[in-house]
Amino acid sequence: MWSRLKIFISLLSGIGLGLAATLYLLNSETIGQSIQIGSWETNPDIGNISANMFLRAKVARQGLLALNKDQTVYFSTHRDSDGDLLHSRCTYKISGSALPARWWSITIYGPDFYLVANDDFRYSITKQTLNPEGWTASIASISQSASLSQTDLIAPEDSEFNFILRLYNPEFDLETESKNLILPIITKEVCS
Repeated sequence: MWSRLKIFISLLSGIGLGLAATLYLLNSETIGQSIQIGSWETNPDIGNISANMFLRAKVARQGLLALNKDQTVYFSTHRDSDGDLLHSRCTYKISGSALPARWWSITIYGPDFYLVANDDFRYSITKQTLNPEGWTASIASISQSASLSQTDLIAPEDSEFNFILRLYNPEFDLETESKNLILPIITKEVCS
């Protein structure tokens, strides 16, 4: 009886440690090879058959439904351009210029990787909603959103958040030309 209990406890401990290690890896900032451009990060294996099981699990967990990198390149960030975590206690400006893709979007997500619920249904900015040659958008929490325009984004209330930048039909090779990419800058304005 005692030996069965030891085996049972050992199995439970092993399963628990395995799950904890897996969750730690999935929540880590980087899995495998990553490319960092400013505060934005991507992994060239996203959407590729060569992706390891941890990267595939992270992509599935974040709900990207990733396409092949020849079709779409995904960049994500949960930090501003100074390296600080994005939080709705602060307001931000995100600015950029023409991006090397046929179409692009920047979408805001809450800490649960779901779209930020808001009455205005403003979840992303795109090449079509902004001047593609040079643009700026503001980001503020729901309680601060009265001053935002229709092309600005609404952050969750009192929470961290993140962005995913999608470049559809990219006009560059990620692995060889990533050093030359100029991605949007996220500037912290005011914190309360």
